[in-house]
Amino acid sequence: MKTVQKNITSLLAASVLAGSIFTSVAYAVEDGKKHKRGPNIERIAEKLELSSEETVSFTEVMKLQIEKKKAISTALREERKSKMDAHREDTLTALAAVLTEEQLNTMQEMMDRKKNRKKKRGDKHDHS
Repeated sequence: MKTVQKNITSLLAASVLAGSIFTSVAYAVEDGKKHKRGPNIERIAEKLELSSEETVSFTEVMKLQIEKKKAISTALREERKSKMDAHREDTLTALAAVLTEEQLNTMQEMMDRKKNRKKKRGDKHDHS
């Protein structure tokens, strides 16, 4: 009896998971286009039951805020890259006091390969 209950529970869990995946995919692909990241302004406006005028104002505010967020994100990404590049140079400078020239060159090549691998795969979380 417990085995039957476990099987039913497992089947229900799998059905719920499959349903949520299907729903995610259905929302992600609308009219043959991939869903853009960020809030679905139209869907939010519907949920809030906004009037036509409110929807126009709401949409303007949300689009402005999305653009501001993108600008902040870009600035932070550039700042982080600059700091990480400086950190990498500091690391190599500190290692120059410990390693031979050949070892330092090998280390630098290893660091370069790691950085290039992450660039190729589009790694947005480069920690090198």
